[in-house]
Amino acid sequence: MTIDTQEQLDRLMKVGAVVATVCRMMGSRLEPGMTTKELDDLGRAALEKEGCRPAPALMYRLSRCHLHQASIMRSRMASRTTPESSRAIW
Repeated sequence: MTIDTQEQLDRLMKVGAVVATVCRMMGSRLEPGMTTKELDDLGRAALEKEGCRPAPALMYRLSRCHLHQASIMRSRMASRTTPESSRAIW
């Protein structure tokens, strides 16, 4: 991503503030046994309420199901790696 104008920077900072707020809210609502889908649904609803749209779905025409499957795969990969190997993956 390249920021060329002040307007682009202002918009990026605005969305960054929204994402930070949603991340804090999601963290405050975490519960033992919560699934990644439940967490994804919580975040998606909060972001949509703010007028945000998911870039992967828009840019790559991925369905919500595809995005959830990718989230599960990332979780499984992360749980099977050591901290040293996860740095190389991510």
